[in-house]
Amino acid sequence: MQGFEGKFDDLIDRLRGHSVGLAVNHFGNFGDQLIQRGTLQLLQLNGIRCRLLKESEIDSGKCPADVSLVAEPGGGNVGTRPGLSSPKRRARLAKLACPKVILPQSASDPGEDLGAFETVFAREETSWRLLREVHRDVRLVPDLALALDLPPSAPVRDEGLFFRDDIERHGTGGRDPVKLTSSVEGYVALAGSYRRVVTNRLHFAIAALLQGQEAVLAANCYHKNRSMFDTWLHHIPGASWRE
Repeated sequence: MQGFEGKFDDLIDRLRGHSVGLAVNHFGNFGDQLIQRGTLQLLQLNGIRCRLLKESEIDSGKCPADVSLVAEPGGGNVGTRPGLSSPKRRARLAKLACPKVILPQSASDPGEDLGAFETVFAREETSWRLLREVHRDVRLVPDLALALDLPPSAPVRDEGLFFRDDIERHGTGGRDPVKLTSSVEGYVALAGSYRRVVTNRLHFAIAALLQGQEAVLAANCYHKNRSMFDTWLHHIPGASWRE
């Protein structure tokens, strides 16, 4: 995304010279698919070899011959808060006999043991502060969906209100955009069809901003959205915060 040039340098420097095996987030939603696309685009543009790992390769416990570093995908959360984190996936990856990193995530708390991962990337400052107290190498880098380039959209509606209706909801929930479409393409198109979206779905807001539209971000159930806004999104024209 324009305006984020250089913001991913710490991640690129860490991965440079490696052949990266990227685990796939099978448990996420359309926002996680945007993150994966942004990840692959960023690494390709910077000449870093990367391929997606098969589930059988992860379960083998062996490092594939063409991989020198394994990366847990960005998005999601580390920590011990039930329902928010993905400790089972990290436990599987931890058994792979090769260097490992965690791409930019948030942390619900600092309680999870991440010792099997050499580097942990945090995607906003609150999580970075939590994790650097307990891990040897924690680096602050934007959410990888912000590395994605999307063409500008032509909105046909003025304003849409969309609020998540899952464990991260804040309050009673509402029209959840992940339940209104069946594909990541439809998710992006829905965000781009409004001149302004008001939402507490972080990546729905990012999808609107990537297409040149306005996004008003509201709180989810913990610090992620507010910290993402304060750390990165407030720099983007068209982004604003609503309590």
